[in-house]
Amino acid sequence: MTITEIKFKTETPRKAIWKIWTDIENRRVWDKEVEYSSLSGDFKVSATEILSRRNRNT
Repeated sequence: MTITEIKFKTETPRKAIWKIWTDIENRRVWDKEVEYSSLSGDFKVSATEILSRRNRNT
C-alpha cells in the first residue's frame, strides 16, 4: 500500500475540489498519471480505492 500526501495553496473553492476528488471513477480525466481507478463502496473512512498509474517506471 502506498500513502501519498501533497499540500498546496489554491484559490479554487473547496466544494469544486471535493466534487472532483470524490469522483473516483473519472480521476483519469484530470490526473493524466492515472490509467484506472475505482472505489469499493461509498467514499468514506475505510473505503478502498484501486488505482493504476500509467508510468510506473518513472
